[in-house]
Amino acid sequence: MLDGPDPLSSVHRFLKSFVLPCELRRYFANPVLRATDMLHLLVWMVVLLVVRLFVCGAHNKHTGRWPSLLGYVSGKMAKPGKRLKFQENAWYCLWHLTSSVWTAALLCVYCSDWAGKVLFEFKTEEYWRGLLTDEMTMPLAIKALYIGEMAFWSSSGIFLFLETKRKDFYEMLVHHIATVVLIGISYTCNYWRVGMVVLLLHDPVDVLLYSAKSCIYSVWPSVLSDTLFGLFALSFLVLRLVWFPVVCVVAPMKYWEWQPHCHWRYEEAAGSTLLPFMLSLLTILHIFWFILISKMIVKVIVNKGVEKEGDIRSEDGSDADDETTRNGEDDTDVIDKED
Repeated sequence: MLDGPDPLSSVHRFLKSFVLPCELRRYFANPVLRATDMLHLLVWMVVLLVVRLFVCGAHNKHTGRWPSLLGYVSGKMAKPGKRLKFQENAWYCLWHLTSSVWTAALLCVYCSDWAGKVLFEFKTEEYWRGLLTDEMTMPLAIKALYIGEMAFWSSSGIFLFLETKRKDFYEMLVHHIATVVLIGISYTCNYWRVGMVVLLLHDPVDVLLYSAKSCIYSVWPSVLSDTLFGLFALSFLVLRLVWFPVVCVVAPMKYWEWQPHCHWRYEEAAGSTLLPFMLSLLTILHIFWFILISKMIVKVIVNKGVEKEGDIRSEDGSDADDETTRNGEDDTDVIDKED
């Protein structure tokens, strides 16, 4: 921790005194939380916005098509009228792939003493090991990951206003805001160990999702999109409906319990009430999304191919070079609500 006054110290004192008793107050707010974190977040938001414009491009009625690297690639690989959709999904695929590798690398380097026990031996008490020591302090490299994640989803929300407004504009805006809030809670409340595992179990699923969608909008053989969609559905079932509840949801519920006379044993109070509530809510959303995926699987089997069925997401048009779908009724979107 850095020496000297911190503008957030009064906020820390309020949160700690209001929520946690005695020895746990010190660890409710993240010890590495700083007022400059907001500045870093804003800087990386701007950087990611510029990078996205350069790599992915955008399109709106005022500026037309923005040139980009993926725009050049889509001109050779995307189907007519699907270039923007190809670019968008390829961009999200690249981000989730980067996030997956980034998270896995940090877990291997900084969390090897507990991550393996949690993921493969289901010893979820390891989340709270060292709670009252500096061992629970978030490493700065993991702090950088958290700020990067919040910056990415914040920039994605802003980017919605820079491109053609789609039918699911408000749904996606709520999704991006909710994601930032969840990551922010994990960061400020020092739930970073659980948060790292949540990221690890979520990002690979989205890599397969956006890979499948990119293939749908490309000229590549449909067998590739069918295969990727099958792998996506399987990974969603295993990682989000089986593994995630066992190692992320049950853990804080198991160790959360109010003790008489305001005395909390650390292993039973570490998750507080907020953590199990948010993770349980996320599990309910996973179940809802998997129902949509299951319906999609049935339609794929009936239609003999995911490409014929398309995508679960309804959006305004696809591309500037396909004006017939700009205002309406492009039905090639049904699998995006699972993100």
